[in-house]
Amino acid sequence: MNPKNCIILATLTASLGLAATSIPALAANHNLKPDNTPDSLTQWLSKSKITGQFRDYYYTEKYEKILPFKHTNSIGGWLNIHTPGFHGWSVDLGAYTAQSLGLNAHNAKTQVGDLPYYNLTVLGQAYIQYRNYGFKIRAGNQPVDTPFAQSNTMDLRMIPPLFQGIGGSYKTPVKGLSVYAYRMFRFKDWASSSFQTTDTGKGGYNVIAPVPRVSSGGFVTLGAKEHYGKSTAQFWYYDFYNRLSLGYGEYAYKLPLHGSALKALLFGAQYAREWNTGNQAAPYKNVDSTLVGLRVGFLVPHDILFLSYNNVQNHPGAFRGGGFISPYLLGEYDTSTIYTDVFGVALGSVVGSPGHAYGIKDVLKFPKHHLTFIGKYTQLYAPDEFIGTNGPIKGVGTAHSWDFIARYNFAKSWAFKFLYAAIHNNSHLGTIQIGRVYLTYNFSEE
Repeated sequence: MNPKNCIILATLTASLGLAATSIPALAANHNLKPDNTPDSLTQWLSKSKITGQFRDYYYTEKYEKILPFKHTNSIGGWLNIHTPGFHGWSVDLGAYTAQSLGLNAHNAKTQVGDLPYYNLTVLGQAYIQYRNYGFKIRAGNQPVDTPFAQSNTMDLRMIPPLFQGIGGSYKTPVKGLSVYAYRMFRFKDWASSSFQTTDTGKGGYNVIAPVPRVSSGGFVTLGAKEHYGKSTAQFWYYDFYNRLSLGYGEYAYKLPLHGSALKALLFGAQYAREWNTGNQAAPYKNVDSTLVGLRVGFLVPHDILFLSYNNVQNHPGAFRGGGFISPYLLGEYDTSTIYTDVFGVALGSVVGSPGHAYGIKDVLKFPKHHLTFIGKYTQLYAPDEFIGTNGPIKGVGTAHSWDFIARYNFAKSWAFKFLYAAIHNNSHLGTIQIGRVYLTYNFSEE
């Protein structure tokens, strides 16, 4: 971290410490209670919680054209230690490892590089947390969970992406309303041993029309979430330094139904707008993107059926013709912010172009048998050519994907998951088939 960022981070941390002395007075006004605090430092250390996971992950990619068959196996997991609160303060340390055990070929062209296919052990999470009186604030190397900067991607890779900075949330006195603020300076992707100033550009399946990877000053985001009755709403603002600014809003409503097999109807709508930010790094220029989405769900016992739609407007002359670009978004399976997705990655974001997409997804659960099945179909209509900032760009045209996910939990701590996707398009890669199988074991000790 450069000296300037160190000074900023230290100043913010010191400010939090000073704020902590006045928070009890604030809490008194809001009738909030502190967390349970051990009586001594010894108790604080002895009550630390240790959690971890072992996992074996096998990953394949098969391309119809040009690229060779890729297959990689990795064995590893993670170990995390989190101390209990001491007057609201706690510490979290986590380490991750991915080992090939010599099972992978030495030819990098046949390996999935960001699983990774090589041996890697890193100290991941390392942060100080203050949690009291409705506040939850972290400083250091940490996971982040916001719509367009996420760390909940353990189903995608062996090691999750992490962020370096400071931020957190506050549960306001208004019932159901929380506000968020984060300032992240650096980012560590799935296959890096250190934090860097880059992002997820050219990651995942962006090989069709790559999202650029640039060096930047990180990002700042402010957000709010409200749960009121059967409805939820969230609003976020991002400044992805040297790249773009993003505004996002989403509303969801659950309509209960009685006296029929159909238990409830679920409605959702989303809107995102992107525009220029200051001191843009090449090739970011003239960013102008508008995305809208609609979703309806049908809830019956053990099953949810979703129908979804997204549209990205065509803005000739804008960056990638108005295509929606999210520098850090590669969501976990079935938790993508954008409604239409393939393996949790928004299909429209993959191709980085204007267009629209339809999706259907069915989630079938059998709790007594610890089984979950998910099936999805997504159809994308993108132009064969669109006008970017420097002239015409060849588009992907129409594309569609099939996804199938099966998960089985057994013996309390074990889980087996199988995932398959086939992405059909007319690009130079042709049809892409992706398969993933993993076995996990979770453990904890307090």
